[in-house]
Amino acid sequence: RFFVSVFPALILGAVALLDAAVRELRYRAVAVGAVVLVIATVNLRQTTQALDKRVERWAFTRTTGETVAANLPAGSVIFATDGMLNYVEYWGDYRLYSEETFERNAIANKVKVLTNDDPHPFQREKALRIANLLGNRNDAQLVTLQRERISRHLAGGRRVALLVNADGFRRWRGRLGEWFDFKIIGAWQETTTSPKKEVRQTPWALYELVPRRPA
Repeated sequence: RFFVSVFPALILGAVALLDAAVRELRYRAVAVGAVVLVIATVNLRQTTQALDKRVERWAFTRTTGETVAANLPAGSVIFATDGMLNYVEYWGDYRLYSEETFERNAIANKVKVLTNDDPHPFQREKALRIANLLGNRNDAQLVTLQRERISRHLAGGRRVALLVNADGFRRWRGRLGEWFDFKIIGAWQETTTSPKKEVRQTPWALYELVPRRPA
């Protein structure tokens, strides 16, 4: 879509080259047909691959939303990555927290737009609010903030859940395993197929956070 404006010039140039290369009308028709066939075949293959990937993504999105909706009532709290929250925000009336909100590297990446005047899709006003609220906190302070927020929701009678893959779960357990137990309440797979038709399965799970009882 970024090059649509140059399509007319490319088409006219191709027609001019074809006219110069093939003088006889009957051969010109064959040449045009061959060019169209080659282009259509290439486009069909690329479109089919793109559609296959989109179908896989839609299937994963639907399974994710259905799993969350089946296991968490309205008003529950969900922690996940920015990308995963996009999948669940319309599946129910949930309170959503991005895990990047409590990670120093992610915070630094968002507020770096304040260091220059270059165009950027991330809103500067939002970046400034993040910088004022979280920019000066170290890792320990961010973990404490996250733990206090979770505890506050649990004390208010809300269920708190974590939506992660296996790598994400290990990070969360390292951050909060001292204070909370992770109870798995849902699991599913993300299927992706490479251009070489290699199928990869990534496990995802929904964990409910439960305060850990003193030993």
